[in-house]
Amino acid sequence: MVKILGGISKVEFSSISGLTNGYWDIGLHLISSNGKELDVNNIYSFKSGFDAITACNATADALSPAVQDLIKATVQHPEFVELMKKS
Repeated sequence: MVKILGGISKVEFSSISGLTNGYWDIGLHLISSNGKELDVNNIYSFKSGFDAITACNATADALSPAVQDLIKATVQHPEFVELMKKS
């Protein structure tokens, strides 16, 4: 059985990128019990807003899809399969 441990290595966000856009930049570091490691960084962009309330709410609402996008990027990473192999 292979075990994978991981942790968030980076979390950065902006609600005012390009005036009405925002992004979440999240990094993930994974370590497999077989000795392999994988770092994945993913930037998720979203529509924000011009006023502060709209921009802040849009940033909060975008966190869940940003995490889902990070998970997708991780399992589709070409080196992810190496984490799953028995040593």
